[in-house]
Amino acid sequence: MVTFISSIAALEVFLSGLSDLMGARVSRPQLIAATCLLEAMIIIPIALSPSIIGQLDLIFGSGMQVLGSTLALLGLSWGLGKTKALRAVSGSERSGWHQPYYIWVKWVVPAALLSVLSGYVISRL
Repeated sequence: MVTFISSIAALEVFLSGLSDLMGARVSRPQLIAATCLLEAMIIIPIALSPSIIGQLDLIFGSGMQVLGSTLALLGLSWGLGKTKALRAVSGSERSGWHQPYYIWVKWVVPAALLSVLSGYVISRL
């Protein structure tokens, strides 16, 4: 039951964003119907071939999670810049641990994640 409720909440976020994007051009029932149709097109082939689930779990659970984490860190450290990134993380940009922390987040962690992702991709070939 909890998983079902979480799924509804996740879909509601998607539908609300899509509804805001579309405005009054598309009604909410039309968006719900289109979303259900899209989900059915994705789910039915997987349900008919359960071996795909294991492959998708490996791809999205192992590969895409690392890629998403790497992109988030790169967006934080490279996209925002040092001052904004440190303010976003700690509320200020000046403290004794901020410089080593920023170097760690900007260089070390993304390099480690990229090496893990590279190893994953190479192992899948």
